[in-house]
Amino acid sequence: MMKLRTLLLLLPCLLWGQLARAQTPDVTTYYEPMEGGAIRYLTMASPSLGGSASHQLSLALALRNNEATSVTLSQVLIEFPGTTLLASMTPNVVVPPNAVRNWSFSAAQNIILPNPAPTTIRLWLSFTGYANPRMETFTLAAYQAPTPSGSNRFWGRVGDLRPHEYWQGMGAVHGASVQGCQLFAYDVGVYGWTGSGWSDVLPGTDGSQNEHYRQWGKPIYAVTGLRHPLI
Repeated sequence: MMKLRTLLLLLPCLLWGQLARAQTPDVTTYYEPMEGGAIRYLTMASPSLGGSASHQLSLALALRNNEATSVTLSQVLIEFPGTTLLASMTPNVVVPPNAVRNWSFSAAQNIILPNPAPTTIRLWLSFTGYANPRMETFTLAAYQAPTPSGSNRFWGRVGDLRPHEYWQGMGAVHGASVQGCQLFAYDVGVYGWTGSGWSDVLPGTDGSQNEHYRQWGKPIYAVTGLRHPLI
């Protein structure tokens, strides 16, 4: 009789432990780019004259673990309610207890949205060992440059280029770098036509010196007159 009573007392504890483990972990999430409570995408010009614009969504996530043990972000599922768009990613980010870890899109994971773009985004974050994913829904909106014209100025000037030289911008050719710090950056350079192809180095040079590159010494101009309040 004593053994039976002990079993009955322990059984509810075991069941409660399994149920508690099945819940979503206690984590805090921070998304970028986000302004005014809305996740922002970047509108891109049409690749051809008369074509339709498209929109690129790239995200960075900071995850704070409020649990006493480590948690692993195993899957991120992204959907856009009202559309058939769906993206799934497997970050496998381990977050120690009371710590923050970052994860961000790679160039291959950037999502190209149609025109017009969806107005809502829903993210499902799944964690290893937890049956229920964390679900978060946000407004989705286009990024608006904080200038009167609604756009930023170009960073270079035609007068600084040699004949047959052009600026080139590359926004999705590299990874997100450390903690996503380059995710929303552009790599820029100067290329010139050699008569048989395009090159970023000057004729008669091999690229072994900084001075060999066409962009060496080129001025870079501020794209906006606004200053960040922390600068």
